[in-house]
Amino acid sequence: MPTKSDPQMNRAIFSSANQDWRTPSAVYKGLDTEFNFTLDPCPNGGTKGLSQSWAGERVYCNPPYSRSFKQMAAWLEKAKEADLAVYLLASRTGTRWFHTYGLNSDEIRFIKGRLHFSEAKNAATFDSVILVFRNKMSKKFIKFRETTSSLKTRTWLVFSMSDQRLGTIFWHSSWRRYCFSPPLYTVFDASCLRDIAEFCEARTESPYCAPRGQESANTT
Repeated sequence: MPTKSDPQMNRAIFSSANQDWRTPSAVYKGLDTEFNFTLDPCPNGGTKGLSQSWAGERVYCNPPYSRSFKQMAAWLEKAKEADLAVYLLASRTGTRWFHTYGLNSDEIRFIKGRLHFSEAKNAATFDSVILVFRNKMSKKFIKFRETTSSLKTRTWLVFSMSDQRLGTIFWHSSWRRYCFSPPLYTVFDASCLRDIAEFCEARTESPYCAPRGQESANTT
């Protein structure tokens, strides 16, 4: 069995620059349906996407995985150029890059189970996470954090940029859609409510968010 320091094992776990770590087609299709991507800067791994402009783009990025903070930071810094940047990454919550960039993203989605990259028979040896960065002005007032739950549905906590908790987004089974529940006497302006409403609508329409057998009313 390879040891932790085995170079071959490290390449398998921390690299996506080969065909074995291409995004599963179902994962990309679901995210593209939700976000309408206009740019994939590294469709087959590699680093060419670092030298091109992401300005004005809606980006999907599955970059080469690395333990190097400098290398991961180079990719995550590019999110500042784009209107929207969605990253599929190895879930390394104890790393410096995750605490620097991941915790400051607009949305963190931990993927349940391990992905079968490039439609491989065997699952990856690591967990995965999706980070979402939004750069529109109105999006700077609200951020969302998915919670860990034993329920079959997904739940998000809603925060202000100063980390004041504003409420919870949850699946309303009777209405067959995601809804927002704020604490009593919480006050919002139109920009904040618009951000929350758009988030709920996007999750309701996404086939990867609605509970199986309880698709949104808009799809029936």
